[in-house]
Amino acid sequence: MPSLYSANLRIELMTTGDKSGVWGSITNTNLGSTSSAASGLEQAIVGTAVCATGDFTANVATYTLIDDPAYQVARAFVLNVTATLSAPGIINVPAIFKPYLVFNNSVGGFAVTVKVAGQTGVSVPNGKKAWLYNNGTDVGVAMDYLPTLALGTALPVSSGGTGLNAVGASTYLLSSTGSAMTWVAPSTIPAGSATNITGGATGSLPYQSAPSTTTFLPIGTTNYVLTAGATAPQYVAQSTLAVGTANNIAGGSANRVAYQTGVGTTGFVATPVTAGNALIWDGTNVTWGTGPASSSASNLAGGGAYTVVYQSSVGTTAYLTNGTTGQVLLANTGAAPSWGALVTGPSTAKTYYMAQF
Repeated sequence: MPSLYSANLRIELMTTGDKSGVWGSITNTNLGSTSSAASGLEQAIVGTAVCATGDFTANVATYTLIDDPAYQVARAFVLNVTATLSAPGIINVPAIFKPYLVFNNSVGGFAVTVKVAGQTGVSVPNGKKAWLYNNGTDVGVAMDYLPTLALGTALPVSSGGTGLNAVGASTYLLSSTGSAMTWVAPSTIPAGSATNITGGATGSLPYQSAPSTTTFLPIGTTNYVLTAGATAPQYVAQSTLAVGTANNIAGGSANRVAYQTGVGTTGFVATPVTAGNALIWDGTNVTWGTGPASSSASNLAGGGAYTVVYQSSVGTTAYLTNGTTGQVLLANTGAAPSWGALVTGPSTAKTYYMAQF
């Protein structure tokens, strides 16, 4: 009865009583060999196969397994790629269950992808080693979890680490010098400027509601003004604001008079240059000019009925109350006029004669 072969490694499986006289040599080949080109189980467990330039066509090498326990590349545990490549390489392996340790020592600097034909596989960078596993459908990473890991040296940036083997001081930040990572104090990092603030609706105003916390005040009602609230800024109606008084008006120079040139607008009259000018309205502006001409008064303020008007001093008008019947108005040198009795008899007054023509 002919021998059978294992599904994955293609190891010869002899039937009972078969292979008389050669059973020992076949078993030895199944287990391994004394040559450097290991066979059978030994090759699958510890053997190395070289993937040389001659194995590649257009940068692709395809390995199969036949029913023979002798040395075959696809059965080896280690695939040492030494081929010279002109582009990224591809190694196609059979769809079997088997681990592979791949050394990409190819010449040319290209990565090599190990996969089952028609599948995705895993790309191994040039100069790197990868532990892979063929699950009977495609080749993937053999392990993606380590319960613990201790490195002899810090993991470099090129491998996804920081290149550092110690944490920085409290509150320090991880920064790059351009060639290496380092811990730095926050105060040594220059603050940048933000182009935009995240959040907030159109027209809303940002403000700090707490240290390092930005909040937005929604847009206010038309003509409302922004004021400080008890805990946050707020929009309020102008009518609710208390208007104070000003001690001084901005602008103007010495001796200039302020007046309203429009609603809510204050202007100043030019400095007067002529003494005695009066403040007048010229139909357009308030200005300095000649005062109006004096006119006669129809009535004088004050005084009682029948009182006599006289000037008590320059620019001051006074009134002499009515006298008694028969009294005459007397002039008093240096004093106000008064009412008195008519004096008769000799007089030093001049005598005037009236000529009768």
